[in-house]
Amino acid sequence: MIDKLTSLNDAVKLVKSGDTVSLGGMNLYRRPVAFVRELLKAGVRDLTLLNFTSSYESDLLIGQGG
Repeated sequence: MIDKLTSLNDAVKLVKSGDTVSLGGMNLYRRPVAFVRELLKAGVRDLTLLNFTSSYESDLLIGQGG
């Protein structure tokens, strides 16, 4: 079996400016806020978001021009 577990830092490195990302979770719970904060710190911008429901983490990206 291949270990698919990765660190938050390594996961952020996979996303580049201009990419399309889908953020999961359930309404206000289990949202990937730490991941989004690391994306913003890394300077990733101009993302296309695919969400069934948007929440706080989407607001962070929009507010920072992500």
